Amino acid sequence: MPVLTLLVARALNGAIGHANRLPWHLPEDLAHFRRTTMGKTIVMGRRTWESIGRILPGRQMVVVTQEITPLPAGVRRAASLAQAIADNANEDELFIVGGARVYASALPIAHRIVMTEVELTPPADVFFPKPDPTDWQELSRVPSTSVNGTRFSIITYERRQPPACADKT
Repeated sequence: MPVLTLLVARALNGAIGHANRLPWHLPEDLAHFRRTTMGKTIVMGRRTWESIGRILPGRQMVVVTQEITPLPAGVRRAASLAQAIADNANEDELFIVGGARVYASALPIAHRIVMTEVELTPPADVFFPKPDPTDWQELSRVPSTSVNGTRFSIITYERRQPPACADKT
């Protein structure tokens, strides 16, 4: 089984999305996302796919959906997170990049969380929980400030105990 890493940008109030968009614009975090996922396989839900709206160059993209709407050539479909993991069992690492339902399914079996913690409390309709310190250990924190003045930190967490079996997804 590959290492499952959740890659998420989260505001102080837990916000990760509003009206199917990020509730902020941080070019530095988008560059971090690109650097982190380049050459990797990224797994996302249908709404996240729709919000991105295009193929991201240099990455294998898997959309978790049961809808039969056609996806562009090069974007793979998986009916469930378990299928996405099974279909990519030969990968060293899979990046789970949203949305809320896919994150919720992946959180119990994830090995790592790479979180951009944005120092804002925007309105939102999609949230991600703060990692529970009894389950997750903070390994690193890199503080930064965006060109627009928004402060954020990139925090890497690792699960304290081995994750639950991926077969339970």
